[in-house]
Amino acid sequence: MSNPTSYVWTPPPELIAESNLTAFLRATGYGDYDSLSIKADSDPAWLMEEVFKFCGVRFYRPYDRMLDLSRGQPWARWCIGGTTNIVLNCIDKHRDTHLWDQTFLVWESEDKLELRNLSYREIDHDIGQLARALTDLGIGKGDVVALYMPNVPETFVAFFRSIEVGRDPNAPFLRLWSGTHANPAQPWRRQSCHHCERDMAARRCGTA
Repeated sequence: MSNPTSYVWTPPPELIAESNLTAFLRATGYGDYDSLSIKADSDPAWLMEEVFKFCGVRFYRPYDRMLDLSRGQPWARWCIGGTTNIVLNCIDKHRDTHLWDQTFLVWESEDKLELRNLSYREIDHDIGQLARALTDLGIGKGDVVALYMPNVPETFVAFFRSIEVGRDPNAPFLRLWSGTHANPAQPWRRQSCHHCERDMAARRCGTA
């Protein structure tokens, strides 16, 4: 664009007033984005402290220090001494709140013939069912769980459950086939599971 200050779309004032960024500016006491950016650049640990407070990020064990740069900036360490989990912050913290029976995930098939809505309560139930199945298979903390699944709600259930108990979902998320195809490519699925078990030392390879 010839004019770098021109924009395709500018949000109306009422939308800006209701935005999360405006709410964050108010929470931190800054009147505009530029002044917030200057503060954040000079003190990134402060920024993350404020983001965590604003977003309600929870920890099982609170961190002792937000940022450690003793090894140099490229090897920065965050939340020293603290332990947390995305399941705690995405799902568990909403238990027994008004959000528990509200929608957590909306999924639509690629052919648009199927639409599924899962509440926090429902996905928590599905995670619990998978937990029992993995326990029966002998999967424990520290085991590598490879997930080779299409884009379906069960993929999220498997991912959250693997993360929840401290397992290592090192295997990449790969789509098996387009949802518009009737049959998955079975030979590719077998080869991919063989790769996960051989090269990534996965105890189990989950497919769909």
